[in-house]
Amino acid sequence: VKMVVAVPKIPLPPPFGCPPQTRVTTTYRVARRRNCVVLESSSESHDVPFGGYFTVQERNVIRSDGDGVLFEKSVGCHFVRGTMLKKIIESETHKKCAKIGQLLAQEVDRAVGA
Repeated sequence: VKMVVAVPKIPLPPPFGCPPQTRVTTTYRVARRRNCVVLESSSESHDVPFGGYFTVQERNVIRSDGDGVLFEKSVGCHFVRGTMLKKIIESETHKKCAKIGQLLAQEVDRAVGA
């Protein structure tokens, strides 16, 4: 098991009075198991409204499956403070993470097919 903490600046879309970019602290955990690799992350955005109210937690599992590879992604928002924007935050987070998951799955597929 390996852990890495990163604090990059990432671009943001314009809704909710967000700045054009924000600092994000992300902790990654990578584990290799018998037939799979598990990549988990926990991220907090610092410069956006309500950014300190929640963390985005992701789990990506890549495992061998016969002649191919199975990719599983799960995402959740862990709220440490209440906000009436919770449903909107969760919805937008799931949309963005789904897009990122599709890109990651394409890269895995490309790497395995190479």
